Amino acid sequence: MSDDMPLFLVNSRDPDEEDNPLPRLPPELVEMIVERMWRLEDQLLCRQVCRWWRARVGIPVRYDNNNRRWRSYLLNQYSWATLSAEGRVLRLMEFKPWGGTHLQEYSSGGLRVKREVIFRPPNKVTEISHEHTHQRRLVTTFHLQTHAVNTEIRYNQLYCAVL
Repeated sequence: MSDDMPLFLVNSRDPDEEDNPLPRLPPELVEMIVERMWRLEDQLLCRQVCRWWRARVGIPVRYDNNNRRWRSYLLNQYSWATLSAEGRVLRLMEFKPWGGTHLQEYSSGGLRVKREVIFRPPNKVTEISHEHTHQRRLVTTFHLQTHAVNTEIRYNQLYCAVL
């Protein structure tokens, strides 16, 4: 073994830099590729290739049969959101510490919460159905280990104060 040969190689460069041929693609070609990714699955897979492609694809979008924007999705390490064509939140899942999650499903207009599902590790799930017309919530708690189910109705109370 020669003295000028390193014993180990350390790759400290960013993989998105000079060895990556993708940034050298003509912008027109990149635009053509991104335009043809109409399936949500294709967009999500393309975002996983590298940071350069994730920046080019942007927010994943789902189109209807008439090629109109139907849904878009926001995705980061803390949450996943489904947006309507108008940009209103329809579904929001927040990732909590220690594996907990909080899902909120909104009405079609995106103004009111219809349903919530809260998972508290290791074994508790709470589902809350909001009935805005009757001013009440149906709260169901599941215990995954014992299979115990508890359901209760909670009314939204209005408080009036006389000044």
